[in-house]
Amino acid sequence: MKIKSLNGEFFNYQYKEDRDYETITDRFVRNTTIALDFLIKNNTLTISFEDEEEMKRVDIIDVLIEDTVNNITIVPGKKNAYYFKHNAIMFYDTHGVVFRKNHKRKWFKRNKGYNSPLALLSHELIHCYNELYETEAYHARKHDHTSRGQKVDQDGRDLSFPNAEEVFVIKMTNQVAKRLGEDKRSNYGRNYYPVAHVLGVKKIRKGLRKLFKR
Repeated sequence: MKIKSLNGEFFNYQYKEDRDYETITDRFVRNTTIALDFLIKNNTLTISFEDEEEMKRVDIIDVLIEDTVNNITIVPGKKNAYYFKHNAIMFYDTHGVVFRKNHKRKWFKRNKGYNSPLALLSHELIHCYNELYETEAYHARKHDHTSRGQKVDQDGRDLSFPNAEEVFVIKMTNQVAKRLGEDKRSNYGRNYYPVAHVLGVKKIRKGLRKLFKR
């Protein structure tokens, strides 16, 4: 697995116990390394799921880290996404998301849920695993759009998951969110917001935003 820096360099990722993150000068490489180290150290991406009526339990991050064939790369971006043609995961390392827990209700405080950049990266890593190791099922789910129209809010906006792959992966990501003490998602609507740390959901103070962009 490789990490692409903000200036276009590529770094091979390897887990290291008690790593000194201050020695990593590139912000994106540092944040991504912190996130990957956390997932490995805490077994956060050990996921249980049903496959052909059989329950499986897989440590997804270990499988992807050990993959030396598919040239998996994590790249910086202004959103989170998985590009299966390039085995590339786009990661928005400075922003978490806020969403409505119940899509039928308004944006009041108790109806707001939050996920960290770490949880969002986990979501894309799960997509990557599914595409590389459950390829036929992955593409079948991507072309299954029966989930559309099932989550419409009071203003008529469709917040449904766009395909069965997203429905499948959000269930897996919610296992991660539970371990992190974060909120579970039940719809596809969300807004990005800047966070103070790649592992957390705390909103960054306005005065620190310029410093944080380094």
